[in-house]
Amino acid sequence: MSSAPEEQVPPPPTPLGRPRIAPVQGAPPAPGEGDRVRGVGRIVHDLRRDQMTLAELSTRAGVSMGLLSRLENGSGNPSFRVLSRIAHALGVHVSTLFAEARPPTTRLVRAEERLRVVLPDGRTEYEVIVPDLSGRLCAHLWRFPRGYSGEGAAQSREGVQFIYVLRGRLELHIDHEVHALDTGDAVTFDALRRHWIRNSSARSAAEALVVTSPPFLPGGAAADR
Repeated sequence: MSSAPEEQVPPPPTPLGRPRIAPVQGAPPAPGEGDRVRGVGRIVHDLRRDQMTLAELSTRAGVSMGLLSRLENGSGNPSFRVLSRIAHALGVHVSTLFAEARPPTTRLVRAEERLRVVLPDGRTEYEVIVPDLSGRLCAHLWRFPRGYSGEGAAQSREGVQFIYVLRGRLELHIDHEVHALDTGDAVTFDALRRHWIRNSSARSAAEALVVTSPPFLPGGAAADR
């Protein structure tokens, strides 16, 4: 006799005063075994294409063309012994196949996969448009509602910040400087200087691309997906 399915308990509400991270679908999985296999496969493919055909490598290594094809396409799970034979046929030490095996350096973020964060006012939000915060920089797409002012949350942090106004008009305050930024304007500055933004546009909202290096997540939110 089967037991009744457990009732799903809803997650606790977001505490007041903290940014809310909107759920996203289809976020890329964390690097793991699949990435390592793909890394080895790319190295085998790059070494082979300059020397021989897939059929020639199959003959020299004594490995089926099907296995080689799957490996070069990032799938399969060849044994160390098989990889050693492949490396020998390619004229390299087997360690060469692993030394450079690392997650892909090109990572695509689809529009529907972006991490979206809504600030406590419920109107101001931004999206993180890089895969994660482990790289050298982070890019945020900000949407500032009409009348927005960040004066009460002025920031100062190590690094460099770049702002490009996509739509509307923004007023950037850096220490005692005030810079009026229109659509298409861009500015780069030392983020250690105290800075904040005001939406001075007559539009209902303004949008800006903000790139920071090293990366961080504004508003104290965690970078969880």
